Amino acid sequence: MITNDNLNLENEFIIVNKPSSVLPFIYYYPIGDVAGVNDINETKLSIKEKNSFWLLYASEKFSDQKHSIKKYVDSAYNMDDEIEFTGIKLYHYTKID
Repeated sequence: MITNDNLNLENEFIIVNKPSSVLPFIYYYPIGDVAGVNDINETKLSIKEKNSFWLLYASEKFSDQKHSIKKYVDSAYNMDDEIEFTGIKLYHYTKID
């Protein structure tokens, strides 16, 4: 189970690739700042001022099937952590200096 202790999500910004997944996530983990994004443009706006953030990929077959959000983030930020659960992928990124 994801917890604040082992992932330190409390002080981190989290983007979710499917906006409808935000409500269940914050219900079970009422932490930090969470935003749902639909595409690259929304992703860019959400993370432009962030030095680090988590990308939570859920329901990939229903949202961002071509992984364009992740491809953009991979090209613009350093991925320094990756955790995979059944049906959920969680990636941590930091800004490239």
